Amino acid sequence: MWQSWVPRDMGDVPAPYEGVVIEAVSGDTIVVEPDKEGGVERRISFSNVRAPRIGNPRRGDEPAPWAHEAKEHIRKLLIGKRVRVISEYSRKAAEGMEHLPPRVYGAVLLLPPAHARGRKPVNVGVSVVTNGLAEVVRPYKDELPGDFFDDLMEAEENSKRNKKGKHGKRTAGVHRVTDVSGNAQRAREFYPFLQRGSGKHSAQVSFVMSGSRVKLFIPSENCSVVFIVSGVRVPFAGSAPGRGPSGPSNTSTAETAIGNEAKHFLRRSLLQRDVSIEIETMDQKGSLVGTLFADIEGKKTNVAVALLERGFGKVFEFSADRSPYRNALMSAGEA
Repeated sequence: MWQSWVPRDMGDVPAPYEGVVIEAVSGDTIVVEPDKEGGVERRISFSNVRAPRIGNPRRGDEPAPWAHEAKEHIRKLLIGKRVRVISEYSRKAAEGMEHLPPRVYGAVLLLPPAHARGRKPVNVGVSVVTNGLAEVVRPYKDELPGDFFDDLMEAEENSKRNKKGKHGKRTAGVHRVTDVSGNAQRAREFYPFLQRGSGKHSAQVSFVMSGSRVKLFIPSENCSVVFIVSGVRVPFAGSAPGRGPSGPSNTSTAETAIGNEAKHFLRRSLLQRDVSIEIETMDQKGSLVGTLFADIEGKKTNVAVALLERGFGKVFEFSADRSPYRNALMSAGEA
């Protein structure tokens, strides 16, 4: 009966590679920066795993139950960590979305840290299924399952038996965030609350907009805001010189390259990381301005100082003079 069976074309997939996880897109998809591809990022989805849809609340598409928990599991497990990716197959974009590249699926193995080389890698797809945050997807009738399909099936049975995640009695929490980014009036309404406690807050970087501008989620106020790193002026990033976020600029080709490098540095160092902020003021567009601290290379670091030390910008004296970290900024700018 198998003589006429022909497996489906699995498409072009890259050879196995290792790299650092830059972003958790959802509970079953991540973005990895491979070691040997000069900053090029690859998106990979876990083979035979489907997490709840993350949705897009700004478009009225609310996340499915357990979507936030699944994404958070992946974020906490993988961000900034080294993984090995074994690409297994790809699928073309759905009808009407042909302009998008094929979606690549594979196994993602979390590598042990250097000091624990004897430890076995963790299969990330198995991890999210074991915790009851995703389901196993059977292969199409004309395709073969991934190499770890049996492990996934066993993990799903265990999660059901142990009533983990969505298989248990607990219902998923409702995760609704007030997004005031891009809305100056709403941002000003939140500003008095954000100033409480000397304007110091724990936050999470949800998006890197440029080499000195990020979007933050502030849990204490359950809101998302734009945050500008004070004390440093970084060239605009962009694919074309002379274009800034609000239109034409005087940025040269060389400055644009520096802006792109600065943005890449923040994306690799800050995206989806836990950080702390000290708010100084709010600009006319409703963006917070202040000092941003993050763990960079294992040390709590003033991000403005880190940008200056790496030559990504110059001291912006107008805001540096008003910063409690003026001396550190000036010293870094002179280095």
